[in-house]
Formats: sequence, structure tokens, C-alpha cells
Amino acid sequence: MAQHGIDFPAISGEEGGGLTINTDYQIAAYPTYILIAPNHDIVIQDIWPVPNTQTFINAFEGQGIQQAPCGTSQTIELLTGFQFISSNVDPVDKDMTTVMAEVLSDNLTFVRNSQGSTLRKIGPNWVNNIGDWIFAEGYLVKMSSNDSFTITGSLVDPSTPIGVVAGFQFVSYFPTSAMDALVAFGTIIVDDLDFIRDSQGSMLRKIGPNWVNGIGDAAPGQGYLVKMFADGELIYPSDFGSNNNTFKSKLETTNTVVEKSVVED
Repeated sequence: MAQHGIDFPAISGEEGGGLTINTDYQIAAYPTYILIAPNHDIVIQDIWPVPNTQTFINAFEGQGIQQAPCGTSQTIELLTGFQFISSNVDPVDKDMTTVMAEVLSDNLTFVRNSQGSTLRKIGPNWVNNIGDWIFAEGYLVKMSSNDSFTITGSLVDPSTPIGVVAGFQFVSYFPTSAMDALVAFGTIIVDDLDFIRDSQGSMLRKIGPNWVNGIGDAAPGQGYLVKMFADGELIYPSDFGSNNNTFKSKLETTNTVVEKSVVED
């Protein structure tokens, strides 16, 4: 950053001044998350444990720091034929014709929601009988050619509950990374579930006494058709971190920063 007139100190071990930093900020283990005020006062010495992002939210809000929407975007890839789609982004402008403006062309045949309402072209005009894009819902799309569109807005908390009702329903997928479908849909894998189906027709369903996962991993951008015998509630596991089976343990500090990952079998 020298070209910008900014110098950052190198801190590593005893020679690099790392021990001084450890002493000044009372760092006894790694990782240590410290909340420091603008006047350099330490407000919270150590935010720990950190099982999910809500821990940070609670710590910040406890000090009067309020959340503000962060702009993010997700590109949905559309393939020729039928496909279930969804998004983990809540769009700023929710009108379906605005959300899907990039694909309102001859490539798109229709978009359909769980109630059977459609966005489709009638004569020269696109007719929107769906209304708004609802982030908790999935949609059935029919394409005559490959295409894509991008949704811009705020990222949806992956643990936001989705109400599922008796009968058929398209549901959204909130996590930002792929996840084993048995884990992802765990809260509705009960006797009230008939099946879950993906765009390829693969299913997660009960055969005999066992739940058989023909879907594999659920993935961002994909929607899923769910059939329930009774109402329920789908809550996805938090995808805090890149690996749902990985957590970080603190290690005592030495002259070198050490971080250890512990992976469950």
C-alpha cells in the first residue's frame, strides 16, 4: 500500500512485535475477536464462543451497533427446459417483471409459483399474475434456451423459517453453499413428508424404514418441490463457515499465530 501513502506494520512473533500486541490487547488464545471503539477503548475483550453469526450480531447490538442491509447479488443460471429455481437474496424491487427483466425475452416461456400463477408473454406483453418475488418460495421456470439473470438485494439469513403446507409447494434454498439434502431438509424429514424433488426429478423420500437421498446435495439457486401430508416448518442449518462439520478451537498463544481446525467424523 506504499503507493497510497499508507504503511501497515508487520506483526509476527517476537521480532515482528506480535508479543507486544498480545500483551496490549490481552490476547491469550487464538482466534480472539475483540470489539474496539473508535477511541481505541476495548469494549468487549473476547467474543467467544462463536457457533454462528448471531453471536456477533448479539454482541454488536448490545453495544448499540445496529444492523444495516448489505447489498449482495446472486446469479441464477437457467437451462433449456423445466427447472426449479430460488434465491437466497431478497431483492430491493420485488416485482417479478423487475427481478426477471434480464430474461424477459423469447428464451423464457413462463415462470410459475406454487399456486399455479404465472409470469408469461401474452401477445406482445408480459403479464405478471404472480406479483412479487417471494424469497421463501421456489419457482418453476420453462426456458426455450439457456440464459441467466442476477438478483440484487440483501442476503437472507439461512435459518429463516419457511412454512410448508399440506400438499405441493416450491421452496427456496437459503444457505450460500451446497449441503447434503438429508441435513438441509432435516427439520421436515418426518412422517408428514411425502417427498422432495429437484429439477432433474431426483427425490428424497422414505423407502421402507429408511430415508433415501436421491438428490445428493441441495445447492444455492435451486428450488425444490416438496409434498407434505401436513403442515410443517423448514429451517436450514446455519452455513456459518465453509464446512458445516468444522469448528475452530482456541490454542494458547506462542510466538507464532496458530489456528487449528477440528473435523468431526
